[in-house]
Amino acid sequence: MGQHLAPLDGPLAASFLPDAPHGEPLPVLMAHHRVIRELDCHAALPDGRLLPLTLNAEPIYGPTGAFSGYRGTLSDASVRRAADAVRVERDAAVRANLAKSLFVSQMSHELRTPLTAVLGYGQLLEMSDKRPLDIEQRAWVKDLLEAGNHMLQMVEDLLDLSLIEAGQLKLKLESVDFKSLVADVLRMLDAAVAARALQVTVDIDSALVERPLLADAKRLRQVLLNLISNAVKYNVEGGSITITARPLDGATGGLHLKVADTGVGISQVDLTHLFEPFNRFGHDRGVIAGTGIGLVISRRLVQAMGGQLTAASTLLVGTTFSFSLPAAPVA
Repeated sequence: MGQHLAPLDGPLAASFLPDAPHGEPLPVLMAHHRVIRELDCHAALPDGRLLPLTLNAEPIYGPTGAFSGYRGTLSDASVRRAADAVRVERDAAVRANLAKSLFVSQMSHELRTPLTAVLGYGQLLEMSDKRPLDIEQRAWVKDLLEAGNHMLQMVEDLLDLSLIEAGQLKLKLESVDFKSLVADVLRMLDAAVAARALQVTVDIDSALVERPLLADAKRLRQVLLNLISNAVKYNVEGGSITITARPLDGATGGLHLKVADTGVGISQVDLTHLFEPFNRFGHDRGVIAGTGIGLVISRRLVQAMGGQLTAASTLLVGTTFSFSLPAAPVA
């Protein structure tokens, strides 16, 4: 709206106050006949509320050159002020999150060194032939190594999460032989699978052997290890795990993977919070080891490699995790 602000000392000019800290009152600015551009101000309404406004005005001079008033526009700034406030809060939250991630990253590095030393000395005690441990001492060292490895895994997970949140995680995308990668991960979990008498079925479409994936091999192995180890940990004794991989439709190809188990399952309420950091749905009070951030990291890694990780589950029936990845370009 436009408004002629001629009466310099009238109620209109006096009712507006600049918002800037230590700013001069509007009548003073106008008394010096200054051009006013994008001045944040407010007006007191009859009901006592303050209306945020933006003022643009310029002085008016008569035929003789004498100053006669101001002509300008007043714009309702409510929407802009609200957007500015949201942006300021968002920027502050981003800075705080970045600072937190950098702190966690630095602390993870600092913790990893002494933990590695503790584990190293524990392994030396366990393997010592000159001073062999008795049965009770071996049990103590075994507990020490298990706890230390669990803590080291937590540190590694925290470091990964902090790097991801800070945007500092670097991926090396290259052609990956998916079938060999799955076989490597299953070999790592052989003992855990046998200990729970689980039946593992791997069904990888032959077409995927002929066309490699585009992924970071190290990070894809990390994702597969997390998903399959979860299927082992949260399964029932004598249960089953099915790993299915099919080519994606379309000219670009790619892969769609499913890891399904016959475990305890997840309720629909908990499923909506599945990818929240440190949320283990009560398992933190049980005997199943875990950090509560493995799935969060896996989802972020899959996203960084161009895919999306999802989950479906039914209580007492089992859980299925799925994700897709693009194929490597044809040379």
